Amino acid sequence: MNYTFEVVLKNATPFFPQLVANDVYLPIKQEVVEKAGEGWEKKPETAVSNGPFFLEEYQVGSHMLFKKNPHYYAADEVKLPGIKAVIIADDNTAYQAYQAGEVDVMDHLPAEQIPQIVAEDPYVIVGADTGAQFLNFNVDKAPFDNLHVRKAVAMAIDRKQITEQVLKDGSVPASGFIAPTCQKTDGSSFRVMEEDGYPAEEYGINPRQANVEAAQKELAEAGYPNGEGFPEVELAYSNSEKNKRLCEAIQQMLETNLNIKVKLRAEESSVFQSTKSKGDYQMAPGGWTNNPYDASGLIKLFHSQNGNNTCQWRWKEYRGASHDTTLNPGNKAFDEAFDKATASLGEERDNAWVEAEKALMEDVPVTALYYPSFVALVNEDNVENVERTLGNSFMFSHAEIVE
Repeated sequence: MNYTFEVVLKNATPFFPQLVANDVYLPIKQEVVEKAGEGWEKKPETAVSNGPFFLEEYQVGSHMLFKKNPHYYAADEVKLPGIKAVIIADDNTAYQAYQAGEVDVMDHLPAEQIPQIVAEDPYVIVGADTGAQFLNFNVDKAPFDNLHVRKAVAMAIDRKQITEQVLKDGSVPASGFIAPTCQKTDGSSFRVMEEDGYPAEEYGINPRQANVEAAQKELAEAGYPNGEGFPEVELAYSNSEKNKRLCEAIQQMLETNLNIKVKLRAEESSVFQSTKSKGDYQMAPGGWTNNPYDASGLIKLFHSQNGNNTCQWRWKEYRGASHDTTLNPGNKAFDEAFDKATASLGEERDNAWVEAEKALMEDVPVTALYYPSFVALVNEDNVENVERTLGNSFMFSHAEIVE
């Protein structure tokens, strides 16, 4: 029997090996899924798998039990007899379970306790997450339809203060949009960090402090010297403690550095996503993690034909956003560079991504705030050799209980 699986790619995709390593590409047994129908993945008899563990029990809302798979190709190397994955919706409750010794590994920590955990827990893991966190401007709504206003706000934000005093979780201030975890063709980073671990100042963005003088000059150029006559604007966000603290910090910075008033609006997560998609906002934070580490996975958000282009930054119409009828010429250069990159290889491809970022940063439909951190806990008093993938997922194929 022929066991070769052949894939024919439409475009040049040098990151394809990274892509198929992502868990969404894991194989499933088609005939079993089709026969079992909806819910097949929750039933041990139909959740057929080929990994080091298989599903033994699934209690919805409670837990999943996994048992060592004797048919796994490297079964002799698997030390754990099984794993219990506990489903805990509230991060504070989950952390309490970790502290009580009921949970050994967790990567959803309560945001308000992360600074203390990072400072005190000997088994905390802090590393770079993929992607970037940013501030969206709705470029079709006044006053953010004015480029100088967008530049003023972008420059007036103190990114170092956000990461070191608000987040305190190992995140790094951003100057450009392509994250340090994004790799060029040769495996090097698109954004080389300087001696202090921060990126260089680029595009008028100083990652170490607000560029107040330049920000005030841009606001004056927009017709609002010292913020005079500037309308009160709204910053919408998904209702969480972390987002609340972030947006309150931005609100204060813009009032202090630009003399403009910002009103905050918190929404439930599902409502907030709809708000952004429909363009029913003026400013809103956003974020994206990209796995694999190719620049396309992050910067694709701002292509005119991408449904996640919530800045409404499009030079031509997109059928998935019938409400977005105001066109933005600055997006055309981005689209052209993006399309060039996806059709190229090697250095030409790398250079095209830099072109795309330049177009994005010069028209400022969005401003990068910080490159997020990955924070997790692994209680090494109880378990060792827990491995972590480049995409920050845990693997237990070599883990074992500490005797």
